[in-house]
Amino acid sequence: MAKNEVPVFTKSPIIGQAEISVANPNRDGTGTIVEVVDGLTEGVRIDQIEVKAEGVTTAGMVRLFLSFDSGATWNLWREIVVTAITPAAAVAAFREVIDLTTNLDDVPLNLADDTVRLGAATENAETFNVFARGGSFAA
Repeated sequence: MAKNEVPVFTKSPIIGQAEISVANPNRDGTGTIVEVVDGLTEGVRIDQIEVKAEGVTTAGMVRLFLSFDSGATWNLWREIVVTAITPAAAVAAFREVIDLTTNLDDVPLNLADDTVRLGAATENAETFNVFARGGSFAA
């Protein structure tokens, strides 16, 4: 196998976003899963994922799924524990950031081509915004 002698960098920034609010307790890839970002023909790298609640949260999960067949089937990739928070003037709503570039256990998520998707679902019927930040290898 030949080594790539020249480093490959993303060329254009990507920010995927989805609002999730339909309760889906399933871990098997069924139920309501909302697409956050899809790969492009040249590929996409996701460096950071942020989940931000719009209001009150109860204990539960936000689940991230990957699809390798344009969203026809979904596979559980990661679970984010949601804590119970009642936002107020001095209390921020729930927020979790996964930085895939700084954690030694993670590597950036590469969506290799236009058939790969990142999706999200919430266990409880609470509203969250999910953001995926990274870059495209397309010019």
